Amino acid sequence: QRPHPPIWAGGASEGMLRRTARWCDGFMPVAVSPQEYGRLWDQVQKYGEEFGRNTSRITKAIHLFYCLAGSRDEGRRIAEDSINERRGFKVNLHDDERYAFGTVQDCIRTVESFVKIGVTHFVFNTLRPSPDLSDQVERLAEEIIPHFR
Repeated sequence: QRPHPPIWAGGASEGMLRRTARWCDGFMPVAVSPQEYGRLWDQVQKYGEEFGRNTSRITKAIHLFYCLAGSRDEGRRIAEDSINERRGFKVNLHDDERYAFGTVQDCIRTVESFVKIGVTHFVFNTLRPSPDLSDQVERLAEEIIPHFR
């Protein structure tokens, strides 16, 4: 692409936020709440001003882990068990809006909370045991994404 493919960055370190503001076309942190995202974006804007860059042209995105289940607590538990198995060590997932866990409506509310702060692009990553992955992706496509069209 000319002049180059879009360059996106993620992360929360000051260095990454500075590089995002200076050079990147997109910003996509992982596992942050909408409130944390807002604070990170404020820093990107501050650095953008320092560099004389219009940060409104930077795409706001989020890498969002999700797990559809009967309840938010059940979704968090399944997701935690799945990531612990994948990584081979214990990970405790926070019970807040940094993840879309629970019923379809729970997940929609989490996505909406990011949309409200201006996030326009989502990378959804399911945290379920391997046999459940296809069902989770189909449910995302059929029950959650249409809500935002």
